[in-house]
Amino acid sequence: MLLAHHGAGLDAIRRPTAAEPWRVLVSGCIAGWRCGVDGTDYGLGASLDDLFALPTVRPLPFCPEQHALGTPRTTPDIHGGDGADVLAGRARILDEHGTDLTAAMVAGARAMLAFAEASRAELAILRAHADPGYAAPAGALDHHQHPWTREHLPGPHPRA
Repeated sequence: MLLAHHGAGLDAIRRPTAAEPWRVLVSGCIAGWRCGVDGTDYGLGASLDDLFALPTVRPLPFCPEQHALGTPRTTPDIHGGDGADVLAGRARILDEHGTDLTAAMVAGARAMLAFAEASRAELAILRAHADPGYAAPAGALDHHQHPWTREHLPGPHPRA
């Protein structure tokens, strides 16, 4: 697996053209799908319109939660670990009522992977479900501050 945020990965990403744009897997809500638990796009739908309008970018939207559970739905939450623990059987995904959604959510994640592979996705822009205790490493850059982003994705890039 190539991780673009690692130096060697960045060098391996091809230059896109209008004839052969980057195939970018995108969380459905970021692409404007009304697939949030409450039937909205969480206000994210227009956030990347400029990027998606580029002739060198082909967005490939998918929402594993929508695929697995539909909309609207209860709120899934991992209990007892993280995503790796869920796949290893050490953690479960439960909603606010205690309903076990693990099998459906894993099926949704596998469907997203199959879609990405079938679409030959090269990059991914996904909505993160961040751990509230997470602290970025010292000196870490946000995506819009990274030199690679500034070189390969034209347009305004906020400084902060």
